[in-house]
Amino acid sequence: MKYGVLLMVLMPLLSISQGSSREFFLGYEERNPLGYNFSGFVIGTNYQLNKIPLFNNISSESYFLSIEIGHSTLYEVPKVYTRNGSMQTVKVGYQFKTYYHLYYLLRFRIDAVNDPSYHYNSTRNDDYPMKSFTAYGPELIIGKKFNLHNSFFVDVGVGLTYNWSYELVPSGNGWFDPSKPQSYSWLNHWTKGGLKIGYQF
Repeated sequence: MKYGVLLMVLMPLLSISQGSSREFFLGYEERNPLGYNFSGFVIGTNYQLNKIPLFNNISSESYFLSIEIGHSTLYEVPKVYTRNGSMQTVKVGYQFKTYYHLYYLLRFRIDAVNDPSYHYNSTRNDDYPMKSFTAYGPELIIGKKFNLHNSFFVDVGVGLTYNWSYELVPSGNGWFDPSKPQSYSWLNHWTKGGLKIGYQF
C-alpha cells in the first residue's frame, strides 16, 4: 500500500523532468540515537524537475526528485551481544535548492530492519532470534553542496527522521521469561548527519 501511494505521487512528476541536470552520488551516514548506533553507506540520484507552481514560494532556484537507497549496520550501545543487525532503506522525496547551493530535502523512507538488540525485561542467549519488521516515516535534511573541479561535488547535510512504526511482543514469547511483561518499540526518531561525493551531468 505504501509503495503504491509513492508511485501515484511521483509518476506524474517524473514525466515533467527537464533532463537539464542530473546528479549521482555515493555517501556515508551516521546516526546515534539513545541506546543504538547505526551507520552505513548510501547511493542515490537527483533529477531536476520543471518549476512546480505550488512550490514557487518555497524555493528560489531548482527542484529535484531525490531517490536514495542505503544499508546500515545496527548494534546496541553499550554493546552486549556479539551479533550486529542491519537496516536496508529506500528514500524518495524532493530537494529544494536555494541560493549559495544551500538546500533542504523532504522525503519519505521505508526501512527493512533486523534488530539484534531490542530491549526486553529479561536476559537472552546470544543466538536468540532477531526482530525483523518494516519501519517508515518522513525525514527532513538541511545541507550545502560544494562544487569541485569537472562537475564533481561534495554534499554535507544534517537532519531528523521521525518513525511511525511500532512493534509489540506478547508476554512469555519463546525465549523470554513468561513472568515478566515483554514489549518492544522501535525508535520514534533520530538525528543524522551525512557526507556524500557525487557527479553532476
